[in-house]
Amino acid sequence: MSQTAIHAIIAACLLAGGWFARVAYDNSVELQIERVRAAVALDTAKAISEIKTVNQTTYAKTVEKVKTETVYGGCKADDAMMNLTNSVLLWK
Repeated sequence: MSQTAIHAIIAACLLAGGWFARVAYDNSVELQIERVRAAVALDTAKAISEIKTVNQTTYAKTVEKVKTETVYGGCKADDAMMNLTNSVLLWK
C-alpha cells in the first residue's frame, strides 16, 4: 500500500469519526433540550393546576369631599391676570 493511500484512509477515518462525534453531540444537545422542555411543561401544568379561583364581590362606598378652605391665601392676582386666565380656560 502506498503512503498516499494510507493518508487517504486516515483522513477518511478522521472525517467519519468527526462526523459521528458531531452527530452524537447534536443528539445529546437535542436530548437535553427535550428534557428541559418536558420539565418546564410539567412544572407549568403543576402550577396551573394549583391555581385557586375565588369569586368575591366588593362593595365600595364613594365618599366625596369638597374642600372649601383657601389654600393660597397670600396669592393674589390682579384683574388683567384673571382676565388672561379666564380667556385661556374658555379657549380650551
